[in-house]
Amino acid sequence: MDSYCLEELKMVGINWEINEMPNKIVVTKNTNKSNKNITIIPPQQPVNIESLQGIITPIDNFSQLFATINDFKHPLRKFAKNTILPEINVKSGGLLIITDAPSSEDDINGCLLSGNTGELMEKMLNAIGLNKAMISLTPLLFWSTPGGRGALPEELNLARPFVNKLIALLKPDVIMTLGATAAQEIANIKLPKNHGKIIIVNSVPIMPIYHPKYLLLKPGAKKEVWDALQKLQKLLKN
Repeated sequence: MDSYCLEELKMVGINWEINEMPNKIVVTKNTNKSNKNITIIPPQQPVNIESLQGIITPIDNFSQLFATINDFKHPLRKFAKNTILPEINVKSGGLLIITDAPSSEDDINGCLLSGNTGELMEKMLNAIGLNKAMISLTPLLFWSTPGGRGALPEELNLARPFVNKLIALLKPDVIMTLGATAAQEIANIKLPKNHGKIIIVNSVPIMPIYHPKYLLLKPGAKKEVWDALQKLQKLLKN
C-alpha cells in the first residue's frame, strides 16, 4: 500500500495499522554454548538538522540543490531504488504541486505520479489548460518508504529543509498540495474539512486537494476536485 494512500484510506472508511517497526533493534545470539555474546545493532543515528541547514542555506540554484539531495544520506535511501528529484519549470514560478512520498511504482520508474495516478493527474491538469510539463512538482520525501508505509515525522523533518529551499528558489505563484500528509505539512490543515480552500502561508496561496490516488479509491469525490481546480484556474489567471 503506497504511503500517500493511508490517510486517504481512513477517509473512505478503511482501517489500517502499521505492523513494521522502523529502526527496530535487532538482537542476534550465538547458539554456541561456549560463546553467549549478544550483539545489538542500534538504530541509525539521526542526521543533525542544524548541520543539514548549514549545508542547504548557501545553495542558490537548482543544480546545487538537486546534487545535495542526491548526496544526502537520508535513512530511507537504503530502502529505495531511486532518489526521486523534483520536476521544475524554471521559466516561471507558476504552479507548484507538492505531494508526499513517492509510491513503490514511482520508485521503480524513477519519477513522481507514475502509472494510473499520473494519468489521472494529467487529466486533472488538462481540464484547466495545463499539463505536467507546464508546472513544477515535488514530493515531501525523495525516497519511497519500506513497504509503502506512512512516512514518519522524523523522516519528513529531515527532508523538509530541501522542500523549503526549493520553494524559496522557485517562488511559485500558487502551491497545490495533494493528499492529507502534504496538506498537514505545508499548510498545517486537515482534509477533508479544508479541501479546496485557499490558505495563505508566507504570502503564497496554498490550495489542498485530494490525492489522485484517493480519487481512484473514491471516484465520487471528483466533483469536489473539479470545483477546486476551477478555483485554482481563476487564481492562476489573476
